[in-house]
Amino acid sequence: MQTDNSYAEFEKDIKELEKLLVKQAEDLQELKGQRIAALEQVKDIEISWEAQKSKIHKITQDENFLNQERRQEEHNLTVRREELKDRIYQDKLAALISEQPSFADALRSQVEKFSEHRMSGLSFEESRDPAEVAEGILKRMDNRDFSLQTVDWRGAKVHYDEVMKNLCEAKLQNKQITSQNAHFRFESILKCLRQQETALFS
Repeated sequence: MQTDNSYAEFEKDIKELEKLLVKQAEDLQELKGQRIAALEQVKDIEISWEAQKSKIHKITQDENFLNQERRQEEHNLTVRREELKDRIYQDKLAALISEQPSFADALRSQVEKFSEHRMSGLSFEESRDPAEVAEGILKRMDNRDFSLQTVDWRGAKVHYDEVMKNLCEAKLQNKQITSQNAHFRFESILKCLRQQETALFS
């Protein structure tokens, strides 16, 4: 028959095992608490991560929008600079053109020269007053006269104005202008004078 002492070893083992189980239960509880705390931290980090990702996305959108706006404003600036440059150029061109003889002045001078040389000083030369001829042409151009001769004179004015503009542009651009270039503005005037000589001076 076993005595109480016979169970002492078992009781000792049981107590130790019970203590170990209590300790393990405590450790498990602590680990569980740590795990829960860690999960909470992960959850907070995930929320923060998503918030930062959302923030980055918004910043990127704002960046793209601002870059697009900046490119547009840079384009607008370039356009405005070009417009100012062109406005200054056009104003200089208009001012230079305004300083040149008008078509009416050119017509009067060319009619006078043409009249002087048309008969080369022959004694039987009879001719109308060049000033009267020139004013008659200008008057017909201003009126609702659509005869072929008057249409030609209007064409001569277009040619004169266009050549004069080209000459002034060449001057502003520091291009060389020859006497031939300058005289070309009279070409259509002289052509009309030659074609209409009889009708104009008789």
